[in-house]
Formats: sequence, C-alpha cells, structure tokens
Amino acid sequence: MFNRKSSTNTQNDPSIIRKLIMLFILGFSVVFVGIVLLIVAALASDGSDFGVFIFIWPFPIMIGAGSETTWTFLFAMVFSMVSIVLLLILRREMRKVSA
Repeated sequence: MFNRKSSTNTQNDPSIIRKLIMLFILGFSVVFVGIVLLIVAALASDGSDFGVFIFIWPFPIMIGAGSETTWTFLFAMVFSMVSIVLLLILRREMRKVSA
C-alpha cells in the first residue's frame, strides 16, 4: 500500500540537504549581521551600554559594556542552566522510549 522506497529516497535526497545547509547559513548570517548592527548602533549613540549574548550550546558567550552588562550575564547563565536541564530531561525520556 505504501511505497517505502520513495520515502527513503526523499530523506537521502542531496537537494534537501543542500537546502537545509543554505537555510542554516542564511540564519547564521542574519543573526551575525543583527549583532553587528546592534553593536554599531550602541556605540554610535550617546549611551555606551550594550550587550551581546551568543549561545553555542552549552557555552554562553557574553560581550557587553556599561551598567546593564550584569543583567545580560545573569540572563546568559540562567539560559545555559535551563538548556542543560532540558537536555538531560529529554535525554532521559529518549532512553525510556528506546528501551
């Protein structure tokens, strides 16, 4: 009834993989340009407060200057802890499902 061969062909199709890679590169580029624009705008304004939070799992990278840097750092730490806890919970659930 179902053609299993056609479903495996779409999963291994190089054009789908190429599209996903291009989508990843596009998303990364948009985020990078946004960060650069925010830094330039913060430095060009009268105030010198700015902060950038980049999360490369599980390491938060925080760059900032000014009085609001503490809040950015705290947000990065909380975000990191929550993501690690969620990963451990999901990992445990995946083991239950596969067992």
